[in-house]
Amino acid sequence: MGIEEQVANPWWSRYESTITILFAALAAVHASALLGHGALVSTGVSNSARSQDAFGNYAFSYGIKDGLGAANSRSEVGDAHGNKKGSYTIADIDGRARRVDYVADGQDSSPVRD
Repeated sequence: MGIEEQVANPWWSRYESTITILFAALAAVHASALLGHGALVSTGVSNSARSQDAFGNYAFSYGIKDGLGAANSRSEVGDAHGNKKGSYTIADIDGRARRVDYVADGQDSSPVRD
């Protein structure tokens, strides 16, 4: 192997992809330790459901909770005449929570007062 060939193709070039993967893995481990996480971070959970019949009656719901504890949800039922009844909720990670219940006919809607 001539000197020009050695300069153009140093010994470590054969291991370049292995070295890159090794450094990426080390960076990920150190970043995890710096952020205080020993394992993967939970990104949260969600659920949903929906149904509808041939007459236009329907129902749906969903719920979402992130990895920090904040949550929100919504559910609603309705019919072919435009009548609806439902609620939605939100809960922040600091403990504040709100729930709104509502009803609507084909022409007007309003929150339900307790």
